Amino acid sequence: CAVQPLSALEMMHRTQTALCNGQQNHMPSFVVGKIPTGLPTLDAHLHGGLPIGSIAELVGRAGVGKTHLAQQLCVLAAQSHGGAVYIDAEKKLSLIRLREIAFERILSDQNYVAQLQQQPHAHELAQQMLENVTVHPLLSTRELLDTLD
Repeated sequence: CAVQPLSALEMMHRTQTALCNGQQNHMPSFVVGKIPTGLPTLDAHLHGGLPIGSIAELVGRAGVGKTHLAQQLCVLAAQSHGGAVYIDAEKKLSLIRLREIAFERILSDQNYVAQLQQQPHAHELAQQMLENVTVHPLLSTRELLDTLD
């Protein structure tokens, strides 16, 4: 009996329905952990970080760091939790910068430092990590809805 895949939109609806009905025991198993942002104040407001399996929309004034935070979260999700989907509605995603962030994360993470002593190819590890990030550039609201569905 294979597990049936769910769209991101279906996962969000099931999670919201379970929360509204007070059925935490019936929530999908993917909403069990959190991805810390690395920003203590934001993590405190999010009760430890963003829920794994959730959809997050970053909004705010120009220049406040939304794209950078989104890229950091993608790398964190790809590193420790299996992957991320980046929906690029503004065409601001820089794959070069995403690779740099992954590379910097590897050099600062003790688990990866141990791997680098055996295999000194941090760039290859960063590339492997980024293979767990799916990017969807969008041109319209219809494409957004199709991607979520």
